[in-house]
Amino acid sequence: MIVAPTMSFALGKDASIGASLLIGYTNFRVRNLFDTGLNNEGSTVGYGVKLGADFKVADGISIGAVLQPKVAMDEFDFFKSFLTSMGS
Repeated sequence: MIVAPTMSFALGKDASIGASLLIGYTNFRVRNLFDTGLNNEGSTVGYGVKLGADFKVADGISIGAVLQPKVAMDEFDFFKSFLTSMGS
């Protein structure tokens, strides 16, 4: 799930910009992973940003651009430690 509070501003008659704060939530449930009997569940929260701009170039024609880097999410510790132990 991603919640994206957004603000935008008109820079004039023909241009506008906007920005969103991205707040992500992930829930992960494991049941009998790789037939090992492992059952676990975890959740993590992450944050990111999305920036955009829109420019009118002619009547009825506009050009827009969006920049969205990766959303930084925490790792699922129980799953990471399980995979590390499988490699040993």
